[in-house]
Amino acid sequence: MNNAVFQICKYAIPVLIIFFSAAWAGAKPPEFREGFRLYQQGDYYRAIFALERVIERYPQHSDAHLLLASSYLETGDALTAGQKAERAVELFPAIPAHRWIYAEALLQQKMFRRALDEYKKLKDEFSRSKSLKPLEITDEQVDQRIGLVYQALSGRSFQENQITTAVSQMRQAVEHLKDSVQVHKALIFLLTESEAYKEAIQAVDYARNFFPDDTELLQMKAGIYYRMDDRKALLDQYEELYQNAPEDVTNGLIYAGLLHAHQRSAEALTVLEDLLKRHPEKRQIYHMLADIYERQFHTEARIAVLRKMEKQFPDEPEISKNIALAYESEEMWQHARAVYDSLALETGDELKYRLAIAHTYAAQDSLEAAYDIYQKLTQHFPDNDEVHFKKGRNLETRRKWEAAYAVYRNLLLTAGVVHPEYYLRLGVAAKKTGKQSEALEYLQKAVNRGADDPEANLYLSRFFLEKGDPEEAALQAERALYRTLAAMAEHRQALDTRIQQEGLQAYTSGEADFRELDKLDRLAEESFLWFTGNFSESTVNPVIDDLLTTYRTSGRLHYLTGVYYTSKGHQNKALSHLSDAVRFAPRLMEAHKEQARILEEQGDPIGAIAAWERAGALAPDAPEPYRALIRLYRTQGELDILCDRWLARYRARPRDETLKAFLIEALHKADRFEEAGRLINN
Repeated sequence: MNNAVFQICKYAIPVLIIFFSAAWAGAKPPEFREGFRLYQQGDYYRAIFALERVIERYPQHSDAHLLLASSYLETGDALTAGQKAERAVELFPAIPAHRWIYAEALLQQKMFRRALDEYKKLKDEFSRSKSLKPLEITDEQVDQRIGLVYQALSGRSFQENQITTAVSQMRQAVEHLKDSVQVHKALIFLLTESEAYKEAIQAVDYARNFFPDDTELLQMKAGIYYRMDDRKALLDQYEELYQNAPEDVTNGLIYAGLLHAHQRSAEALTVLEDLLKRHPEKRQIYHMLADIYERQFHTEARIAVLRKMEKQFPDEPEISKNIALAYESEEMWQHARAVYDSLALETGDELKYRLAIAHTYAAQDSLEAAYDIYQKLTQHFPDNDEVHFKKGRNLETRRKWEAAYAVYRNLLLTAGVVHPEYYLRLGVAAKKTGKQSEALEYLQKAVNRGADDPEANLYLSRFFLEKGDPEEAALQAERALYRTLAAMAEHRQALDTRIQQEGLQAYTSGEADFRELDKLDRLAEESFLWFTGNFSESTVNPVIDDLLTTYRTSGRLHYLTGVYYTSKGHQNKALSHLSDAVRFAPRLMEAHKEQARILEEQGDPIGAIAAWERAGALAPDAPEPYRALIRLYRTQGELDILCDRWLARYRARPRDETLKAFLIEALHKADRFEEAGRLINN
């Protein structure tokens, strides 16, 4: 949309000069007729030469002045054209055609404000004479020029960061260019950028009066609702987009995603199945279908979708790998291994898929079977560092520390590239085998060589505390915390940028980033609990204060701080930080639960109910919020109100088995046995 704003600033505007027919030149001197003939043929330089001679002989020849300035303008010499036209305006003020050429020359020079003044004077002239003879220019064309100049001025103001002025100028452009959809879109863009969302929506509705079939206007309106975080309006907007063009893949995918987010998964699946029939070649549809089935724990349906995808794209082993992962999620290990076996044969990538098979054995706690595979792979691929590393990790898990130490030690000697992670694992193994000095050396090397994982600092902290050096232990714990939170902030910023660029589709394309953020979340909690649980308040509190100053919008940090102050008996402080946690990270379920628990303890059942409602919305299948709400409403003597709400919700979501189970429980406890019985029998 920026292009719509900047277009006039970046590109030349075509000159608009239309003379009447050649008969106009008929009664003029022969030199003029020759100049006009050359002009009509596009031989502007020779026309200029001829017309300059005419003006030398006939300095008051208005038409020669007009045609001369026009010729200069056609050659691209807007500066000289402007000078000639300005002189003509002074000589012949009663002939508005000269002013048009002058305005055009100013426009080509991007002297927008002066051009605007001249066009406005021409607009007044039209109200009197209705003509710019001998130019065949209409009142509507003057109007369009005024609109173009306002559009150009708006683009310039936007570039200069004068957003309010840019909006005002673009409004003027719309008034003069109502039939230009790009100008309407530019105004909508500017209003959205200035966060005047209601006015932006009004601008969309106004534009749709002229362009009812332009779906991009609907998409812009949806984008405004997205920025307003008005999810209901956003859903309604995409429903309209989908109804207008059910074959549109992008809109259909976003609509399905919104339906799923509003817990209308059955409708989302219907939309996606219809899209798949129309576009079996679109991978995103398969991915979203599989994702929804995965979230619903419908593994069989998820695998069926992936099998369809596998059939559609037979040369893509990654699809088969996803089928194996689906089996893994259901702990159907044999099925997963069968897929990996086939992939190893089909692709010839023995190493990759044997490692995947080893992973399935490890996941089902068959660590010896996994080790046997690693052992064979080290024989077949003796130079592969990854195999040796995974073998060492397997030995660690089995607490065979001496063997793990030997593997890592050998890996350091033979690895093509020594990763900091190797030093970290060797340091841990050395520590477990009593090689304290070696452990310290390797852990320090892991940190010094830039181990991506702040876990190295956490291990060092534990090492120094055991060694009796609490000061160094605290320092390493601090570093673990700071590094983890810095990494979290970096990942979150990258995700925010992705979301701004891609909208809702970012939640699919950025899946790996979300997983990394989850890992960092867990490490942040582990580091925080270690630090606050092992060092004095005089050491801990200043660090927490500094972290909160540096990462004041980190919901995870506020949550952990709230838990910390709860453990110290400072409930009001804890509640303050938990409130910040749910404000900055509204999807952090633990924060809602902890907030609800404290509010209930403080005798605020209304606040506790609200917190549990939010927690339940985040995890619709989690039993804890349901049980807490039943308890709280019952304590308040308002269990009937809860039952009525859940009944209404169940009518809208009749497939929600979790809701149904707890609704039956609530009805029983409210002595509404007949209704409970009907639900049970249904």
